[in-house]
Amino acid sequence: MTPERLDLNAEEEELTYLFVDKGRLNKRMLNRLGKSEEWLKNELQKWDYPALKDLVYVDWSPDQGFQVRTRQDGTINLDRMN
Repeated sequence: MTPERLDLNAEEEELTYLFVDKGRLNKRMLNRLGKSEEWLKNELQKWDYPALKDLVYVDWSPDQGFQVRTRQDGTINLDRMN
């Protein structure tokens, strides 16, 4: 079965890229997108986020921007940053 055969409108999901997981930097993902650790740190500093080790996760998508979860608070959506 396909969504079309069921008369469903299948929207294409936007990929997200996990840059930090449990305080650990995912350098492979940054490299895949042509970004550096310094770039990520600078973007997070703009929003007064703590050091990477104090972040639970950081992901990014072209449409949604960053989504960050710290150890102290819940999920916070940031404005789109390129």
